[in-house]
Amino acid sequence: MKYLILGLSLWMSHLSVGQEKWFTRTGQISFYSSTPVEDIQGISNDAGCVLDAGSKRIQLTVGMKSFVFEKALMQEHFNENYVESHKFPNATFKGELPEFPESDFENQKAFETLVKGVLELHGVAKEITAKAKFAYVDNQWVSETTFKVKPQDFDIEIPAVVADKIAENIEVRVKVELKPLKR
Repeated sequence: MKYLILGLSLWMSHLSVGQEKWFTRTGQISFYSSTPVEDIQGISNDAGCVLDAGSKRIQLTVGMKSFVFEKALMQEHFNENYVESHKFPNATFKGELPEFPESDFENQKAFETLVKGVLELHGVAKEITAKAKFAYVDNQWVSETTFKVKPQDFDIEIPAVVADKIAENIEVRVKVELKPLKR
């Protein structure tokens, strides 16, 4: 019986070799809104990310209350009035990397790939497509991407009183440093 269990364990570990997973709990997500009236930036260093190189899938999650702003009032308005963190505590992205190298990707050192998936924010899911840069440095993947979102696409209402302070298109930047997921 113990040989059967040992055999199954070795067989299952062999299957997972091509399914290498990478992760972080300290990814950085920032967004930037620039208008002639005011610049607004929120930064979180608490994004969780998992990359499954075998299936070419990626998933990110960030708590909305983890975003920090230069002004406390901006942070309060962001959480209470715009993203309604009490109702929608997280934003998630689930996607795929269709151009991610099939194998031997660690030896590629640096490349750019397409990222396609669904961003869920404020209870609304929307498809996002962007280019992401990957670099293999010091036994980890460093990845960066930038894309734009419109608040109204996620049912985020901007009152007319402050509409001139918030850009129509908000730039979102993501940077993650992914380490091997050990089991």
